[in-house]
Amino acid sequence: MQVRYVGLRPNYNDGMYGTGTWVQGQVKDVPVEVGRKMVDHVDQYQSLEAISDSDCAVDFLPVMVTIDRIKIRFLDAVLDTGTHTQEAVEALGVILAMAITAEMAADSDVVEVVKEKVKEEVDDDNQEARDAIANMGKEQLIAFAQTNFRVALHPNIGVEKARAKVVGLIDQYGLK
Repeated sequence: MQVRYVGLRPNYNDGMYGTGTWVQGQVKDVPVEVGRKMVDHVDQYQSLEAISDSDCAVDFLPVMVTIDRIKIRFLDAVLDTGTHTQEAVEALGVILAMAITAEMAADSDVVEVVKEKVKEEVDDDNQEARDAIANMGKEQLIAFAQTNFRVALHPNIGVEKARAKVVGLIDQYGLK
């Protein structure tokens, strides 16, 4: 995901997301999962990838995360050879991202298969979470709700009510 640093500082070292040092106005290719968190801070970062259909973005997020991980491994391997500069590797990353996007857009059958596979994986993950919740105690359920959904359950809630609330959150929002 392409992200631009728009903060006030001329040079900024990103310690929160581990993306390194930024120069004001600089654009970097960051993993989608990190980029989505970064662009929440509109005073610091700006996304260069406009996604017109938010449902599509949610469906493709796990796929894009996997593609980004593969791309980063490839680019790290290229950089480790020592034959290319950091700037050349970043440029290669941009070209690679554009090629992947173009290929996915050109082959709609692949897109449909990938979307179906992602939906199945999300459903499996949600079922595994429901199974784990069935064996959790009250403190674990409270921590799970806070960690995964940023929902604070009251400490005096009963175990069964907490379990029902957490399962309801999974059914409503799914796991991220």
